[in-house]
Amino acid sequence: MNAFWSTLAMAAAFGLFIGMLLRLSLRRDAPRPAAWVHPLGGIAAGLVAFFLYQGLGWLTRVPDWLLPLLVILLAWYWLRPRRDGLGFGHPDNGHG
Repeated sequence: MNAFWSTLAMAAAFGLFIGMLLRLSLRRDAPRPAAWVHPLGGIAAGLVAFFLYQGLGWLTRVPDWLLPLLVILLAWYWLRPRRDGLGFGHPDNGHG
């Protein structure tokens, strides 16, 4: 198998694994999305991270450990639990 395709498959599989770990790490009382959201989000994070890594490799010399780090960071950024209490759109300036 070509190195391109095998690395792409490994990045997608690692993304799937990270997505499943993020789903398992949710608190019991936290609302859970559908069962397929985290695995597919992880696969998407793996694919996007792979192409980012390839682009960075084409422009500069990047170390090999950057690809798994990109997968983890993208999966966490996309699949992390979001709270509405961040204050966006709801200014707390004492007038309401």
